[in-house]
Amino acid sequence: MKYKTRLTIAGLVLILAILGFCGFYQIKVLDLQFAPLLQRIFTDVSAAVIFGGIVILTLLFGRFYCSVICPFGILQEFAALVLKKKNKAVANHPVKYFIAAVVFGFLLGGSAIVLRYIEPYTLFGSAITLSVVGVVGVFAVLTLVFFKNRFFCTNICPVGTLLGLLSKLALCKIYINSEKCVSCGLCEKNCPSGCINSKEKFIDNETCIKCLKCLDVCPKGGIKFGRKLRKDVK
Repeated sequence: MKYKTRLTIAGLVLILAILGFCGFYQIKVLDLQFAPLLQRIFTDVSAAVIFGGIVILTLLFGRFYCSVICPFGILQEFAALVLKKKNKAVANHPVKYFIAAVVFGFLLGGSAIVLRYIEPYTLFGSAITLSVVGVVGVFAVLTLVFFKNRFFCTNICPVGTLLGLLSKLALCKIYINSEKCVSCGLCEKNCPSGCINSKEKFIDNETCIKCLKCLDVCPKGGIKFGRKLRKDVK
């Protein structure tokens, strides 16, 4: 899958999500959303199957959920395109693990109240339906996009944190071929999640949202997506 193809699919998903929230159709395409599925896996067989599918997809290919399925993540990407924002260095902040632990801890305890204020699907949907909390939350995140691009997805979103941990185990990853890379820095400059260190020839696949932009901009074919080869990657 190339960057433009992935972006086109993501755009269609965003449109379907908006139309669904506005009540234009009844097809449950929004049932692909991670957190609502997680809340129903023990009571709904179909939810458990779809949830398992997302987990398997992540274990195979990494965080494509964040760049293709999550409407709020897609909205941030298009906002960055409109603002013509390039990447600014974003650290992998340990606080995200604390946020995820609190959110999912409450959920396991039977309360979704914390989840509703930070989970991307809920924020997006409530903003579309003009909920004050949703509108304020989405506005705040889109403002963050202006300064730090996909910082919410990589360092705040509890769903992204959990999927990121799974992505560390993914069969296929994005990596730098040391023999072809000329350290031009284009991949790092264009990475919206700040997960590339071109000097060290390292890509953090935990925070990588699989936008595939780095593959598109690399002039030498030095970025690869697939199984990591020991001779190609540190």
